[in-house]
Amino acid sequence: MGDSPNESRPQQLPIRALLMYVAYCAALIAAAVSIYGPGGIVPAAIIAFAWSSVFQSKNRPRMFLIVSGLGFLLCCVPLMLPKVQGAREAARRTQCRNNLKQIGVALYNYHDVFDSFPPAYTVDETGRPLHSWRVLILPYIDSSILYPRFDLSEPWDSEKNLPLLNEMPDLFACPSSTDGHVKEETSTHYVAVVGEGTAWPGVGGSRIGDFKDGTTNTVLVIECDSGIPWTEPRDLELDEALVTLSSLDAETALGHSHETFFFEEFYGRHVLLGDGSVDFLTHGIDRRFWRGILSIDDEFGLDWERSERREVTGQRKLRIDRCVKFAVFVLIALFPLPWVWLNPRSEYGRGGTMTDDISAG
Repeated sequence: MGDSPNESRPQQLPIRALLMYVAYCAALIAAAVSIYGPGGIVPAAIIAFAWSSVFQSKNRPRMFLIVSGLGFLLCCVPLMLPKVQGAREAARRTQCRNNLKQIGVALYNYHDVFDSFPPAYTVDETGRPLHSWRVLILPYIDSSILYPRFDLSEPWDSEKNLPLLNEMPDLFACPSSTDGHVKEETSTHYVAVVGEGTAWPGVGGSRIGDFKDGTTNTVLVIECDSGIPWTEPRDLELDEALVTLSSLDAETALGHSHETFFFEEFYGRHVLLGDGSVDFLTHGIDRRFWRGILSIDDEFGLDWERSERREVTGQRKLRIDRCVKFAVFVLIALFPLPWVWLNPRSEYGRGGTMTDDISAG
């Protein structure tokens, strides 16, 4: 006997099912992109293809187990990522430290030329601040080509100078902040503390001989994600800095941080000392100590050794937004799961059941 029309005609996915599959893929991709960015299209496509393979199989449960096994093996790979991320963060932290060391070398080279460190900012004849000390040390950090393009007689945000804001040297940015904690791409993460009695009195520059405490006990520059544009003649005022630096809230302290997928970790901050060395201070150091190391003539009896022995402890903040997005992504990814067992359409005739699929497999 000849084949029936249904047997001779190739099976086609019903329009309704096709539309549902397209809608599912769109939702899955949207959820993945919200978490991983454009790269989320890849895992979304893999998941969508896996479900397509399951539902086109003659034996869905068996195919589902195979796909799940492969998926489990793939999921084992990210278990190694924390170690990789930890190594990368250690490298970034080292680079952050080296940035401050290079800034220290530039400040000392400036001191050799002008017999003083640069002023915190330059001013015009009316006393209006024009440029930051970061602009003044450009010739000493391998940015001699950029420096002549500034018009130092005009403000940092003038029509001529403002475009140069986008050409910030990498030296002024902490690599760890590229994970997302950075406020602006043109913001510096290394600032001075300006005020009477500090290494940065304001318009005038200090000299090494002014450091009555000794250069090893005085801070020149601190790491701080304050969102200050690198050319702007602005840093942290002393009172503002003391509040920020002594804060027990790691997020408010604006120090060194690193983002993992579910957490943002806060550690402390690097500081450049007057002798050109760099140290790392944890969060939670009291106001009195910070006041002492920011002063060039400490009257509080600074105990630097005691601070150095403090244990570095990080603080974690759960990223609720990413947790919610990840939960939505997982729910969408697993949405087709019940249909693996619930009344599937048999490939061997209308009205078939899962029993038919299993016996056929």
